[in-house]
Amino acid sequence: MQYGRLLPLLGVLLLAGCDGPLEPAMDSGLPGRDGSMPTDPDADAPSRDGGDDAGPPPPPGEWQLPPGHFHPAVMPMELVHPRPDDETSEHARHRWAHPEVAYRIPAAVIQGGAWPFFYEIVEGPPGATIGAQLDHVDDVQVAGPEYGIVSWTPSAADEGSTVTFVVRVTDQEGATVEA
Repeated sequence: MQYGRLLPLLGVLLLAGCDGPLEPAMDSGLPGRDGSMPTDPDADAPSRDGGDDAGPPPPPGEWQLPPGHFHPAVMPMELVHPRPDDETSEHARHRWAHPEVAYRIPAAVIQGGAWPFFYEIVEGPPGATIGAQLDHVDDVQVAGPEYGIVSWTPSAADEGSTVTFVVRVTDQEGATVEA
């Protein structure tokens, strides 16, 4: 049998590859064979494993993450949705708002760029808001229900008027696109 000859060779390779002390890694939290806990010479340095000692996230309001805490863009930012009016049906949802009815539309669906994004209304009616950045929940940044959503409730006085929204989206590397 062919595999019978490979097993002894595999055993030799495994033993050669494990040529070191049989002690747990410094940050494993496991005691050594003698029962002592390993000491870490870089104990004050943040861990690179993403554990509790990796350092705090940026405080709320600081939406740009430090280098190494986001994936760099592999392609330029491009607006996917909503499409411009000349490319959409007259009945497209983002083109209509009704008095006293909440208008909630994803501001800009982006392809590419370095996420997470920062959203801001550049032009829009009074009272319009947007979920500009990620929420912080238990020291973790999460996309909440308002993230990237334009919200506005038109009044009866707005009926029949034309309102324009312009939203700017900025990625972690400073690239922008407007929708």
